[in-house]
Amino acid sequence: MPEAEKKGRDKLRKIVANHHRNTEKSSDETQPKKTAKLTSLVSKAVSRRG
Repeated sequence: MPEAEKKGRDKLRKIVANHHRNTEKSSDETQPKKTAKLTSLVSKAVSRRG
């Protein structure tokens, strides 16, 4: 696995972990926005990896 890909994956894992932590304490109304943002981040990372 290339170093850049490994770094990207670790970064993604951190983002997801942070997201879950934030989700637990955030109110429901901010939820859809955060989820959409996370989804777009993940899909960007995946498409960049090819």
